[in-house]
Amino acid sequence: MLEKVLDTIKKYNMLCSGDNVVVGVSGGADSMALLHILKRFEQYLDIKVCAAHIHHGIRGQDADKDAEFVHQISKEWGIPFFLKKADIPALSEKWHMSEEETGRWVRYSFFEEVCHDTGANRIALAHHKDDNAETILHNIIRGSGLNGLAGIRAVRDEHVIRPLIEIGRAEIEEYCKEYDICFRHDYTNDDIKYTRNRIRHQLIPYIQENFNPNFTDTLIRMGHIAADDDDFLMDYARGELVKQAIVEDNDIRLPLDILLQMPTAIQRRMIRLAAMHLMGRDYVLELRHIDSIIDLVRCSQVGAVIHLPLELRAIKEYNFFVLRKGVSDGKVCIPPFIYELNIPGEIFVKEIGMMLSAQRVPEMNKGLCSPWHVYIDADSISPPLIIRNRLKGDKFNPLGMKGSKKLKDYFIDRKIPREQRSKVPLVVSGQHILWVVGYQISNSARIQKGTQNIVALEAKMVNNHNMNV
Repeated sequence: MLEKVLDTIKKYNMLCSGDNVVVGVSGGADSMALLHILKRFEQYLDIKVCAAHIHHGIRGQDADKDAEFVHQISKEWGIPFFLKKADIPALSEKWHMSEEETGRWVRYSFFEEVCHDTGANRIALAHHKDDNAETILHNIIRGSGLNGLAGIRAVRDEHVIRPLIEIGRAEIEEYCKEYDICFRHDYTNDDIKYTRNRIRHQLIPYIQENFNPNFTDTLIRMGHIAADDDDFLMDYARGELVKQAIVEDNDIRLPLDILLQMPTAIQRRMIRLAAMHLMGRDYVLELRHIDSIIDLVRCSQVGAVIHLPLELRAIKEYNFFVLRKGVSDGKVCIPPFIYELNIPGEIFVKEIGMMLSAQRVPEMNKGLCSPWHVYIDADSISPPLIIRNRLKGDKFNPLGMKGSKKLKDYFIDRKIPREQRSKVPLVVSGQHILWVVGYQISNSARIQKGTQNIVALEAKMVNNHNMNV
């Protein structure tokens, strides 16, 4: 078994010389075997290990005994030990999440915390081959998408590793017996009132006996295929999110017209990735949440809000879909800004993280026209252009309208939230607003039949280069 684990580590490039590894240890056979193996590999692989244990506040004295057991074994084996106590039932109620999801969130957050405190760069978890098969089948029963059918990844986010993922439960228990490794037994794993336990103790054995003796391997093979397909779609969605998202401290904004053009499979993944960026990589939106967000984007009125777990909100604005973290009202303070934009030229507006550019072009490309890429009559302007945010008393002559109206009234008509109005840059020539960026150009600057000189204006958000997706 040691050779198989070592082969898995090498196959997935899980560990390198000098790595510090936080091992998640529950006290069960799987995690105790993993801790023992990685401790044995310390000198051979030139790594350091420590043990991290979560007391979930659920199983009373049994949980107390689990924590003490892992502490004592770690001490005997000369392994640094870290403990966190959490009241999962209380947190589950507070966060409006299942106890299973809450426990997962708390565990991963704790492991990352230990990594930060110790300088560790790897988190090792004891999921094994049978866990993977059970997870895939459970996800099939629940109606999961490709991500669920992919099962448990051998490596996630380049630092969460599962060295036992190709080892079966029986092999692990035999290893513990061979090396006289003590472990704790969680009686809840035998209780068939839980779906996962019925899958383990009843459904899989039944299928193996009556349909396919190699059912576990069949499920895992399907999982690898699904993982390949899901990785491709996630990479595509990630690229679109990085290109289109407007990222701020507590929210991510996506242009509604762009999001609505995407296939549903990409919409779901962009939303999931955006939530992970705001809340952390271990934040998981269930499919029902994601589909309710898509319904909001497609069908709801402007201003509609969906409240999601951990105080995340989905909001539909006039031109944008917004994911916002926290319970604040979203008010922001954008200072007044003013820049000159030459033609040709470009300027970065650091207050809002936007790059604006202007260039002369021979003709208008209708295929590029959008609220972020417009064409104006060069003869209607006086260079240089001025880029600024709103001023009291501003007036605007929207495309298709003969007269002017107060910019404030235009913002109200377009249902632009008050707290967002100072963020909207204006392209101005003299006293005339030529373009409300992201929305509309002025009627007086439009391209007409006799227009001979054309300027293309483009705006791009560039403050999303640190998106961690």
